[in-house]
Amino acid sequence: MLPPFPTPGRFAREADQLLQVFYRDHFVRGNHIVFGLVIQALINGITVDELEDYLRPMARHPVIAPIVGGYDRFITPVNGSIARRPDLVSIPEPKYVSHLFGMDCQVMHLLPAAYYLMYRFPNDFEMATLSASNGGGNNMARAALTGAIAGAINGISNLPQRLLKELRNGNELENLAREVASQNHQEAVRE
Repeated sequence: MLPPFPTPGRFAREADQLLQVFYRDHFVRGNHIVFGLVIQALINGITVDELEDYLRPMARHPVIAPIVGGYDRFITPVNGSIARRPDLVSIPEPKYVSHLFGMDCQVMHLLPAAYYLMYRFPNDFEMATLSASNGGGNNMARAALTGAIAGAINGISNLPQRLLKELRNGNELENLAREVASQNHQEAVRE
Protein backbone atom coordinates (compact mmCIF):
# COMPACT_ATOMS: atom_id res chain seq x y z
CA MET A 1 0.00 0.00 0.00
CA LEU A 2 1.27 3.46 -0.90
CA PRO A 3 1.48 6.16 1.75
CA PRO A 4 -1.33 8.74 1.61
CA PHE A 5 -1.06 11.54 -0.92
CA PRO A 6 1.03 14.33 0.54
CA THR A 7 -0.30 17.84 0.74
CA PRO A 8 1.04 20.15 -1.99
CA GLY A 9 3.42 21.76 0.53
CA ARG A 10 4.85 18.45 1.65
CA PHE A 11 5.07 17.30 -1.96
CA ALA A 12 7.06 20.44 -2.89
CA ARG A 13 9.48 20.00 0.05
CA GLU A 14 10.11 16.33 -0.61
CA ALA A 15 10.34 16.75 -4.38
CA ASP A 16 12.87 19.56 -3.95
CA GLN A 17 15.03 17.39 -1.70
CA LEU A 18 14.96 14.60 -4.26
CA LEU A 19 15.60 16.90 -7.23
CA GLN A 20 18.61 18.53 -5.56
CA VAL A 21 20.46 15.27 -6.18
CA PHE A 22 19.95 15.75 -9.93
CA TYR A 23 19.71 19.53 -10.45
CA ARG A 24 21.63 22.29 -8.74
CA ASP A 25 19.68 24.95 -10.63
CA HIS A 26 16.75 26.29 -8.59
CA PHE A 27 14.91 27.37 -11.76
CA VAL A 28 14.94 23.86 -13.21
CA ARG A 29 13.88 22.26 -9.92
CA GLY A 30 11.04 24.76 -9.54
CA ASN A 31 9.62 23.91 -12.95
CA HIS A 32 9.82 20.18 -12.24
CA ILE A 33 8.03 20.68 -8.92
CA VAL A 34 5.24 22.69 -10.55
CA PHE A 35 4.85 19.90 -13.11
CA GLY A 36 4.46 17.45 -10.23
CA LEU A 37 1.93 19.75 -8.55
CA VAL A 38 -0.03 19.86 -11.83
CA ILE A 39 -0.06 16.06 -12.01
CA GLN A 40 -1.10 15.85 -8.36
CA ALA A 41 -3.93 18.35 -8.96
CA LEU A 42 -5.22 16.48 -12.02
CA ILE A 43 -5.14 13.14 -10.19
CA ASN A 44 -7.04 14.79 -7.35
CA GLY A 45 -9.81 15.80 -9.75
CA ILE A 46 -8.89 19.41 -10.52
CA THR A 47 -9.96 19.96 -14.13
CA VAL A 48 -7.87 21.64 -16.79
CA ASP A 49 -10.29 24.57 -16.61
CA GLU A 50 -9.77 24.87 -12.83
CA LEU A 51 -6.00 24.57 -12.94
CA GLU A 52 -5.20 28.29 -13.03
CA ASP A 53 -7.36 29.03 -9.98
CA TYR A 54 -5.83 26.05 -8.19
CA LEU A 55 -2.21 27.01 -8.91
CA ARG A 56 -2.45 30.77 -8.35
CA PRO A 57 -2.49 30.64 -4.51
CA MET A 58 0.57 28.38 -4.52
CA ALA A 59 2.66 31.28 -5.80
CA ARG A 60 2.12 32.88 -2.37
CA HIS A 61 2.01 29.69 -0.27
CA PRO A 62 4.52 30.07 2.60
CA VAL A 63 6.04 26.62 2.04
CA ILE A 64 5.69 26.18 -1.73
CA ALA A 65 6.58 29.66 -3.04
CA PRO A 66 10.16 29.78 -1.63
CA ILE A 67 10.86 26.27 -2.91
CA VAL A 68 9.49 26.83 -6.40
CA GLY A 69 10.61 30.46 -6.60
CA GLY A 70 8.66 32.85 -8.71
CA TYR A 71 5.15 33.36 -9.89
CA ASP A 72 6.11 32.59 -13.48
CA ARG A 73 6.58 28.91 -12.70
CA PHE A 74 2.88 28.70 -11.83
CA ILE A 75 1.62 30.43 -14.95
CA THR A 76 3.67 28.31 -17.37
CA PRO A 77 1.16 25.42 -17.24
CA VAL A 78 -1.71 27.82 -17.87
CA ASN A 79 0.05 29.40 -20.85
CA GLY A 80 -0.72 26.18 -22.73
CA SER A 81 -4.33 27.33 -22.87
CA ILE A 82 -3.33 29.23 -26.01
CA ALA A 83 -4.22 25.92 -27.69
CA ARG A 84 -7.83 26.93 -27.20
CA ARG A 85 -7.27 30.09 -29.24
CA PRO A 86 -6.54 28.93 -32.79
CA ASP A 87 -7.30 32.48 -33.91
CA LEU A 88 -4.08 33.51 -32.11
CA VAL A 89 -1.86 30.46 -32.51
CA SER A 90 -2.66 27.73 -34.95
CA ILE A 91 -0.77 24.47 -35.25
CA PRO A 92 -2.89 22.57 -37.79
CA GLU A 93 -0.83 19.39 -37.36
CA PRO A 94 -0.29 19.11 -33.60
CA LYS A 95 2.86 17.03 -34.06
CA TYR A 96 4.54 20.34 -34.96
CA VAL A 97 4.13 21.57 -31.39
CA SER A 98 7.83 20.77 -31.02
CA HIS A 99 8.68 23.30 -33.72
CA LEU A 100 6.91 26.02 -31.77
CA PHE A 101 8.30 25.24 -28.32
CA GLY A 102 11.63 23.61 -29.18
CA MET A 103 12.86 20.19 -30.16
CA ASP A 104 15.71 19.91 -27.68
CA CYS A 105 15.75 18.35 -24.23
CA GLN A 106 15.48 21.49 -22.10
CA VAL A 107 12.63 21.23 -19.64
CA MET A 108 11.57 24.78 -20.52
CA HIS A 109 10.86 23.61 -24.06
CA LEU A 110 9.37 20.23 -23.21
CA LEU A 111 6.93 21.36 -20.51
CA PRO A 112 5.23 24.14 -22.51
CA ALA A 113 4.67 21.67 -25.35
CA ALA A 114 3.15 19.15 -22.92
CA TYR A 115 0.95 21.85 -21.38
CA TYR A 116 -0.15 23.00 -24.85
CA LEU A 117 -1.17 19.43 -25.72
CA MET A 118 -2.98 19.17 -22.36
CA TYR A 119 -5.26 22.01 -23.42
CA ARG A 120 -5.50 20.94 -27.04
CA PHE A 121 -6.52 17.33 -26.28
CA PRO A 122 -7.75 17.23 -22.67
CA ASN A 123 -9.95 14.19 -23.27
CA ASP A 124 -7.83 12.32 -25.79
CA PHE A 125 -4.84 10.56 -24.24
CA GLU A 126 -3.83 8.93 -27.49
CA MET A 127 -3.89 12.06 -29.65
CA ALA A 128 -1.99 14.07 -27.02
CA THR A 129 0.79 11.50 -26.63
CA LEU A 130 1.01 10.71 -30.35
CA SER A 131 1.30 14.42 -31.14
CA ALA A 132 4.10 14.70 -28.59
CA SER A 133 5.97 11.65 -29.87
CA ASN A 134 5.57 12.34 -33.59
CA GLY A 135 7.05 15.83 -33.36
CA GLY A 136 10.70 14.86 -33.58
CA GLY A 137 13.53 16.09 -31.44
CA ASN A 138 13.39 14.85 -27.87
CA ASN A 139 10.08 13.17 -28.51
CA MET A 140 10.44 10.51 -25.83
CA ALA A 141 10.70 13.01 -22.97
CA ARG A 142 7.96 15.22 -24.45
CA ALA A 143 5.68 12.19 -24.87
CA ALA A 144 6.41 10.95 -21.33
CA LEU A 145 5.52 14.34 -19.84
CA THR A 146 2.43 14.64 -22.03
CA GLY A 147 1.42 11.07 -21.22
CA ALA A 148 1.68 11.76 -17.50
CA ILE A 149 -0.60 14.78 -17.86
CA ALA A 150 -3.07 13.07 -20.19
CA GLY A 151 -3.13 9.99 -17.97
CA ALA A 152 -3.78 12.10 -14.86
CA ILE A 153 -6.64 13.90 -16.63
CA ASN A 154 -8.27 10.84 -18.16
CA GLY A 155 -7.51 8.16 -15.61
CA ILE A 156 -6.35 4.63 -16.22
CA SER A 157 -9.83 3.43 -17.12
CA ASN A 158 -9.94 5.75 -20.14
CA LEU A 159 -6.59 4.79 -21.63
CA PRO A 160 -6.73 2.75 -24.85
CA GLN A 161 -6.54 -0.86 -23.68
CA ARG A 162 -4.57 -1.92 -26.74
CA LEU A 163 -1.74 0.33 -25.55
CA LEU A 164 -1.72 -1.29 -22.12
CA LYS A 165 -2.18 -4.88 -23.26
CA GLU A 166 1.36 -5.41 -24.58
CA LEU A 167 3.13 -3.30 -21.98
CA ARG A 168 5.84 -5.15 -20.09
CA ASN A 169 4.65 -5.58 -16.49
CA GLY A 170 1.41 -3.95 -17.63
CA ASN A 171 -0.75 -5.54 -14.94
CA GLU A 172 1.62 -4.47 -12.17
CA LEU A 173 1.82 -0.94 -13.55
CA GLU A 174 -1.95 -0.73 -13.93
CA ASN A 175 -2.46 -1.90 -10.33
CA LEU A 176 0.05 0.69 -9.11
CA ALA A 177 -1.71 3.44 -11.09
CA ARG A 178 -5.06 2.41 -9.64
CA GLU A 179 -3.59 2.46 -6.14
CA VAL A 180 -2.24 5.99 -6.65
CA ALA A 181 -5.59 7.11 -8.03
CA SER A 182 -7.45 5.69 -5.05
CA GLN A 183 -5.43 7.66 -2.49
CA ASN A 184 -6.96 10.44 -0.46
CA HIS A 185 -7.81 13.23 -2.90
CA GLN A 186 -8.70 16.89 -2.56
CA GLU A 187 -6.22 17.68 0.22
CA ALA A 188 -6.06 21.28 1.32
CA VAL A 189 -3.29 23.50 -0.02
CA ARG A 190 -2.44 24.54 3.56
CA GLU A 191 -0.64 22.22 5.89
